[in-house]
Amino acid sequence: MAHSFGESYRVGSTSGIHAITVFCSWDYKVTQKRASRLQQDNIRTRLKELLAEWQLRHSPRSVCGRLRQAAVLGLVWLLCLGTALGCAVAVHVFSEFMIQSPEAAGQEAVLLVLPLVVGLLNLGAPYLCRVLAALEPHDSPVLEVYVAICRNLILKLAILGTLCYHWLGRRVGVLQGQCWEDFVGQELYRFLVMDFVLMLLDTLFGELVWR
Repeated sequence: MAHSFGESYRVGSTSGIHAITVFCSWDYKVTQKRASRLQQDNIRTRLKELLAEWQLRHSPRSVCGRLRQAAVLGLVWLLCLGTALGCAVAVHVFSEFMIQSPEAAGQEAVLLVLPLVVGLLNLGAPYLCRVLAALEPHDSPVLEVYVAICRNLILKLAILGTLCYHWLGRRVGVLQGQCWEDFVGQELYRFLVMDFVLMLLDTLFGELVWR
């Protein structure tokens, strides 16, 4: 253990890392039950990652296994990108409806339709991507987290790009003398309030009830 502890500080060295993780990872100052459970989960995740890397190095997949994995990854990525594209199209359709119906756009309740749609898409699409991610095999938990973050960023950027086109491209021409900065500020305020309400409901009735 003493020898491998010194070797583990070298760049790229994993000498004795499994033994160090098993015997030296526990913090004995932790006394609360919740903190100890979190520490157990942390050590378990690290062991899963180390064992996945070790298995990948010592037992590489066959050609058929790699092709199967690539096909599953490609299919899941296509479905996730299609979900992001569908969300962007839905936002574009609702924004065009707001432009083409100026009578309805003057009502306060109708002005909350687009923020409500965007908020529901921002909440529902990541859950769908999470379900799709359960179908694809990842070599390590860290890679799974990075892929989930990347997909969420693609979704947010697609929706944000559509909203910017709606605000600065299409909506500016039909403001009829109203300052576009005031309009965008009011829209952002509506989005902020609706996003806060939906996140609060999702936390109380989604994650809390699920736990």
